[in-house]
Amino acid sequence: MRRWNTPALEWVDWLNNRRLLGPIGNFPPAEAAERCCAMRDDTPMAA
Repeated sequence: MRRWNTPALEWVDWLNNRRLLGPIGNFPPAEAAERCCAMRDDTPMAA
């Protein structure tokens, strides 16, 4: 099994959790996903 080097793992963490995405309001991807799930869960379903 290959060992991942620390800089690569740090970059992946930054990419998935800390970078800001301008088109969605400058939120990190993880926070944007949480907001999306929260909005989806709060939306009433049609009967």
